[in-house]
Amino acid sequence: MNQYLGRVPVFHFDMYRIEGEGDLCSTGYYDYLDGRSVLFIEWSENIAFALPEDTITVSIEKTPGGRRIEVAGIPEGRE
Repeated sequence: MNQYLGRVPVFHFDMYRIEGEGDLCSTGYYDYLDGRSVLFIEWSENIAFALPEDTITVSIEKTPGGRRIEVAGIPEGRE
């Protein structure tokens, strides 16, 4: 986990090696779900069972012409 301090604290987790609840708990992930910070989570599909309901997902796909970026889960009025 990397921490970036600013007006809103940002925490970056790489969940590449997470294989279950035990692995996830060892990262301290649950301690950061306080609603006062932003979490950037790579390989979030490995922890789909533990993502909050208000998760915003950003997918980046390499294409022949560059990259395609998709954003899903943005609440209405916040687009």
